[in-house]
Amino acid sequence: MSALQSPLKVGLIPQALHLHPGEALTCTRGGVWITSDAIAGDVVLDRGQAFVAQRAADYYVSGLRRHGACSRIAFASQP
Repeated sequence: MSALQSPLKVGLIPQALHLHPGEALTCTRGGVWITSDAIAGDVVLDRGQAFVAQRAADYYVSGLRRHGACSRIAFASQP
């Protein structure tokens, strides 16, 4: 993976992120919920876990209430 970009703060309102194949989201604080038509079911990440996009698509990302209203994610691309 390449160097991580600046972490993005996510709250309880889902944000749309367009990801390309190989781009990853890593939960760096709290918990993160991810959903998209490109994946079967939802993905929940705890701190330190990552999700790697398999398809180019819009992914909807939000923090989880059980971790408070603020979570952080970082992006990286795989070579």
